Amino acid sequence: MNSKNSLFTILFISLFVLVGCKSSQSNYQTSYEQATAKKPTVYVIEEVGATEKAPAAPEVPQKERLTTVSGPAVNAYSVVVGSFVNKTNATSLQERLKEQGYTPTIAQNDKKMYRVILDTFADKYQADQFKDNVIKKFAPEFPDAWVLEQEK
Repeated sequence: MNSKNSLFTILFISLFVLVGCKSSQSNYQTSYEQATAKKPTVYVIEEVGATEKAPAAPEVPQKERLTTVSGPAVNAYSVVVGSFVNKTNATSLQERLKEQGYTPTIAQNDKKMYRVILDTFADKYQADQFKDNVIKKFAPEFPDAWVLEQEK
């Protein structure tokens, strides 16, 4: 009889624990209503004053020995807008640029990379200026345009 009482007691306690721990929908609803009743915090950001961007350090152009594949010959400094292992991809970009009125050049370096050059200059300053304009004008398309120096 003692074991039956123990079993009955264990079952009763288990049932009480399970029923007592059950969360009701009203508890969740009350918590939800309290959370949604709070007004959201609004942060106001004030602009203190315009700040000027510090001038960037002058970039040192990458030097490579180039062989012209198609297009005009290159000068000392060239603005590169694409680099490809596959010549077909370079030619495709060259054609798109021609359709936009440019005369791009495809040149190959010693590592067999095809460089699509949008324009070429004798002066580094002019090449840097042109590169900055390309980045602004073709913002999403050529954000990584860079200046290449022809190795002698």
